[in-house]
Amino acid sequence: MEAVRAATPAEAGRAAVTLGGPVALKAVGEGIVHKTDLGAVQTGLEAEEAVRRSAQGMSRRLRRRGLPPRGFLVQRYVTGGVEMLAGITVDPLLGPLVACATGGTIVELIGDVSVRLAPIGPREAGEMVLSLSTFPLLDGYRGAPPADVPALEGLVTRLGALAAAHPEVVELDCNPVMVLERGAVVVDARVRVAPPGPRLPWPAVGAEPPVVSSSHGPSRRDGAEAIAGSAS
Repeated sequence: MEAVRAATPAEAGRAAVTLGGPVALKAVGEGIVHKTDLGAVQTGLEAEEAVRRSAQGMSRRLRRRGLPPRGFLVQRYVTGGVEMLAGITVDPLLGPLVACATGGTIVELIGDVSVRLAPIGPREAGEMVLSLSTFPLLDGYRGAPPADVPALEGLVTRLGALAAAHPEVVELDCNPVMVLERGAVVVDARVRVAPPGPRLPWPAVGAEPPVVSSSHGPSRRDGAEAIAGSAS
């Protein structure tokens, strides 16, 4: 998605001119997470002056809350599509998980979420999306054009690979993801990183099989088979 970072309201207004057409304006700063609740986002702005004034008002409101913005993000406004959520979390026992859910501001209210252990393949991603009770919204509910479900499934698959490869990513929310007739666009995202925890002992879920030396050299598979044999 096309986006421009702006340090001041005046820069935000000029960025809107550069992007052209309607834009979304978002405040950026520490603690500014649930932007809708904080009044830190406004959509459908079209003129430079409208964007500048909106940024000024946004800054005043956030400062009164003790959350002074560090700047603004001006994005091309995406219309239409179905709002979804895709993300990553880490369970202390199970390890990295990937999630897909109904998105937008009602995600906590509806609680329509599908979760799998990461990484996942395309088939599992498809099962996650299809299992949602709100799947009909993606499939052309009441005459609406069907959304690009494969694009959403591809995003969920890639997030699963990211979660498995980078344990330092302990939380990642892409919300909303606008699933359009063609393609899917991540409109907003937040990420939290932290030092990865200790490696899980084998054979815990998500643990790496041990490396065991053999006459043919080290082999993780040999180690897994040795443990399986000793347990039988």
